Amino acid sequence: MTYFKVKCLIFLKANSFFLVLSLFLSLLLITLTTACQSNPLPISQEQDRSNSLDFQDFDQEIHTNTMLDQSIKDQKIMDLTMLMDLSVPNEEIDQIFYDQSIIDQHISDQQILDDQSTHHEIDAFVAHPIAQYAHTKEMQQSARNGQDLDLDGLDDGWENLFQDSRLQSNLRDSDQDGIIDGDEDYDSDGLVVHEEADLAFADAQANLFESLAPHPFAKDLLIELDHMVGRSINAQVYALLFDIWQSPPFDEIGGIRLHIYEDETIMPLLIDNASGIRNQLFSSHPPTHFPINFPTHQLIHIIVATKRIDDLSRGGEVILAENAIESTGLLLYYDLLDEIHPRCGIDTPPPVPFITFDEALAGTFAHELGHVLQLGHDTELNGENPWNLMAVTSGCTSSRQRFHGEGNDDPILGSTQNLQRSRFSRQAFERMRFTEKLSVETGTLVNQALGIEH
Repeated sequence: MTYFKVKCLIFLKANSFFLVLSLFLSLLLITLTTACQSNPLPISQEQDRSNSLDFQDFDQEIHTNTMLDQSIKDQKIMDLTMLMDLSVPNEEIDQIFYDQSIIDQHISDQQILDDQSTHHEIDAFVAHPIAQYAHTKEMQQSARNGQDLDLDGLDDGWENLFQDSRLQSNLRDSDQDGIIDGDEDYDSDGLVVHEEADLAFADAQANLFESLAPHPFAKDLLIELDHMVGRSINAQVYALLFDIWQSPPFDEIGGIRLHIYEDETIMPLLIDNASGIRNQLFSSHPPTHFPINFPTHQLIHIIVATKRIDDLSRGGEVILAENAIESTGLLLYYDLLDEIHPRCGIDTPPPVPFITFDEALAGTFAHELGHVLQLGHDTELNGENPWNLMAVTSGCTSSRQRFHGEGNDDPILGSTQNLQRSRFSRQAFERMRFTEKLSVETGTLVNQALGIEH
């Protein structure tokens, strides 16, 4: 019996020992497992530098990347924990880190490229009008290098200035259409590229008034302007006139560039509807003070005259001659406009601005140039828009609408009350014909000499 008790006691003590040992080992295992889950497997500093990735990097990326990156990082941590639980050797873990690092770098590089591409597209879109059209005469003249290696009639340095595939200094026919670059008319204004280049290179002229420099990709209008004694156009009128042709909707195509050459001074003459007198004014005063190689064939002929004594409602008019282009042009009646302006304003509160003589002369000049480009009047054909510069005025209300935009806030229609400047409507702009100009390519207007109604 005693022997049995001793054996039981020994057995219990042994079991207790093993039980305690088991508990100790279990606690040790839990402790080690917890430690492994909270710390990475040891990686040498040399390995760390080569792989460029550790848990500290993970933590930083998790806080700074997008939600998509967050899920990717979380998945990588889960994968790593599983690898640790499976006792994967350090070398394999290092290789996984290395491969994933390459993938991360590729994704990062692609994102940078995509971002840069987006910015370049935006910059190119915003900068395009400036880059394409803002070439002053000084810029164009200084770009010349005196070479024409591709024999297209254009200075190679000047061609390179525009950075346009249609003008390449190493190709005689850049767009491969069978026409050499110097003979192209890319902007469809009647002037070919070598003529526009010659105009840009021409010496300064005291009698030249222009809004912007000649340009191969923006429309240029050349004007021969004769005026009767005492009827010259002042700087303010020119400023208002140029503003009309550079502003919306023309700004979308780089503005219409007016190049006005004041040519002859004519003795004053009262004008009426007598047979042939107006046509004779143009035919008897052809271009006079122009260089030998000047493209006089593209000059719109305008004469600033006194007034029509038989029609005191006319501030200007176009003169037609179907079979005699040299006898056609545009007459501006300076005296009539001077006599009736300022008008249509109110001094007493609330004041209404007067239409000044300068505004009237500039607006009439632009209106008649619209006729030169084959526009008729703005009529009831499409609702009769009184804010369009091609509208016909019939009193003070319609005059204030056309010149000052009274009652209009939509620039598509023309003049607005906020701006109070004469403007063409978009509809008028879209119907202008720059290669069918009166006194240049033709002696009459389309639509039975009424022009294009709109």
